[in-house]
Amino acid sequence: MGKGIWYNPRTEQIVDVACDNSYTHNEWIVRPKNAEWIGLSSSAQAFIAQATDIDEIRKAAVRDGLVRAREYKNYVSVTLSVVGEDHDLLHKVARVISAQYGRFSYLRLHNIATEKVVHIHLPDLQEKLDAGNPIDLNGNMG
Repeated sequence: MGKGIWYNPRTEQIVDVACDNSYTHNEWIVRPKNAEWIGLSSSAQAFIAQATDIDEIRKAAVRDGLVRAREYKNYVSVTLSVVGEDHDLLHKVARVISAQYGRFSYLRLHNIATEKVVHIHLPDLQEKLDAGNPIDLNGNMG
């Protein structure tokens, strides 16, 4: 596994968890100081403080509005939570992924609100967004 980031699209805060010597998303976000800095709500922080399952910790942060990205050998896994279409969020995510992982990244977008996964090259995603074409994170590309 490569670089992993937490991104808060509301505050534009980004953290590379490996550079913080955490190496995993859950190890970083369970620290109250980190959770507060990245902008996690107090209710999500309270849930995470009690959670023991790493997937539940990560999902709680994503449900609260954070975006999780992790680089793998051939793709970047992006986990977010969105209902319907949110072009503003997707524009922000595309910009951050391009800056953090490269403008030709192949993405695996996982929407935990619907449990659907979309595979797409970043340039294709950006082209669809720029053209105003619908992007259905329920699993169908418009």
